[in-house]
Amino acid sequence: VASGLPFLAHDSRAHQVYYVVMEDGRERAARRLEALGATVPTWRPGAFVLDFGLPGYERAIEAARTGRWRLVIDPMIEVVAARGVEENDNAQMSRFVAEHREIVQRSGSAILWTHHMRKMGDIKRGASSIDAAVDAWADIQAVKGRSGVVQLSWWNRDAEPAVEAIEVSKPNGTFEFR
Repeated sequence: VASGLPFLAHDSRAHQVYYVVMEDGRERAARRLEALGATVPTWRPGAFVLDFGLPGYERAIEAARTGRWRLVIDPMIEVVAARGVEENDNAQMSRFVAEHREIVQRSGSAILWTHHMRKMGDIKRGASSIDAAVDAWADIQAVKGRSGVVQLSWWNRDAEPAVEAIEVSKPNGTFEFR
């Protein structure tokens, strides 16, 4: 998205992206970005910021307040816990999400939260108010018995649900739709 190049076989418009890594170090984050094909030369200068931890989250939120950014906060639970919000409490999570929705509505920015499934992998963890508050939701799960293949399912309030199988070709980490 930062480059404006197609993403997952769909056209995209270039936007400023602020990616905040909440639980992994710089080396692991760099490996993940490289596996996605994100290399520094493909980014427009100033279009991509990689930051870390709660201080990085605070800087990203400030950037979102002052301009049209696409924020990725990975994962949401780290921010929720650091701010003393109980993930399973509907009232607390509703307030947390409403605070961020207001930032989005005032600035034209967008926030993508990554959020883990329960350990059993059957349902999303946390309060049901999380599902109720978002405009779109995507699930990415490995396809059992098919190495390098994940299933991407997404829902948008204003569109029909979609499911696609994505094959991650190794070793270069490129995506191919199947």
